Amino acid sequence: MGHKENAAGVPTYWGASGQKLQRLVTTVATIDFLLFGYDQGVMSGIISGPPFVHDFPQVDGDDTWQGFVVSIYAVGCFFGALFILLFGNKLGRRKAIFMGASVMIIGVIIQITCVPPSHGATAQFIIGRFITGIGNGINTSTIPIWQAE
Repeated sequence: MGHKENAAGVPTYWGASGQKLQRLVTTVATIDFLLFGYDQGVMSGIISGPPFVHDFPQVDGDDTWQGFVVSIYAVGCFFGALFILLFGNKLGRRKAIFMGASVMIIGVIIQITCVPPSHGATAQFIIGRFITGIGNGINTSTIPIWQAE
C-alpha cells in the first residue's frame, strides 16, 4: 500500500491524491469510530435479552455481571491505547492499524466460537470482548493521527 507518483509527479495513495484521497481516508476513519460505539451499543442492547441470558445465565438479573461483560470492552480499548502510546511510533500508522484490525478479528473469533451453556463459555466471551477492545483501542488511538497526517 505504498505511495506512487502520478504523471505529474504528485504522490498518490490507493491510486488517489488530493480531495479524493482525503475522502477515502475520512471514510476509513469514520468506519473505525463507528465500530467503537456500535459494539458497545449492540452489546448493551442484547445483554438482557432472553437468547443471550439463556446462553450466558450468569448475567440473568445480575447488574454487576452485565456491567462487567459490557464494560470489559472499554477496558480492552484502554489497554490498546496504552500499547500504542508505547509502541505506536516504532510500528508506524499503517502497521498499527493493520495490527488493530487483526487483533479485533481474533477477538471476534473467540467470541463467536463460545459454545454456551458449557462451562467457561462466559469467560471465553469476556476474554474475546477484551481482546476485541484491545484491537479497537489500537485503531481508535492511531487513526486520528493517520487521518491528520
